[in-house]
Amino acid sequence: MAPERERERDIVRPKKRILIVTPDMVKASLVRFQLATWGYAPLVATNDPQARELLKAEAVDVCAIFCNGMAPLMIDIQRFYRSTNVLLVGAAEPLATPDVLLSERVTASEMREALRTLCCRRRGPHPHQNQTQEVGCGQLAAD
Repeated sequence: MAPERERERDIVRPKKRILIVTPDMVKASLVRFQLATWGYAPLVATNDPQARELLKAEAVDVCAIFCNGMAPLMIDIQRFYRSTNVLLVGAAEPLATPDVLLSERVTASEMREALRTLCCRRRGPHPHQNQTQEVGCGQLAAD
């Protein structure tokens, strides 16, 4: 085999990091195992403070939330970690809108398809970013 092809073969795309947030350790271990077999790098948090620490320490691509009452966490992710998408499994939260909402009876194939969609490479500006830039004291830059 040519040396260039050997080098290309040795370069591996980094695994997408998925943060799993659930207080149920059995569900967390099952989802973690499933994500690892699909080729993702799962991280597990059992509560809101642990999830926030992992978000600060790691570059997370998707945050999968498997419990209710996490609206403040979803709002903070959308505000401060714009490159991280939110996947909510369960009932909809009234104060926050996730990127993808799945029912509690989600099948493995539905979850895999949702994660594929959220982890795909996007080109162009991020949809949450403001297209105008502030310059000086409140003046907007013209394109």
